[in-house]
Amino acid sequence: MKYFEFIDPYYALIKAKDKTSACEVYERIVADEPTKPYEKTRNQALNAFLMDEDGEFSELMREFNKDGEALLLVDGGLL
Repeated sequence: MKYFEFIDPYYALIKAKDKTSACEVYERIVADEPTKPYEKTRNQALNAFLMDEDGEFSELMREFNKDGEALLLVDGGLL
């Protein structure tokens, strides 16, 4: 899996197999018309995820390492 960060119109960090899939997840869950995503390394994505999420480390790691595409982080204004 690869990791993609979207900045506009809303922030999101998405785990997906490729950029096209990441854009589809963004459009389906976050908002229409995403801007160009930036590919992040696994370590960059993990660091962002751990810095933003609260909880027990082992549970956070389980969540981050789940198989399949996932919305890992989303703009707090959408919650």
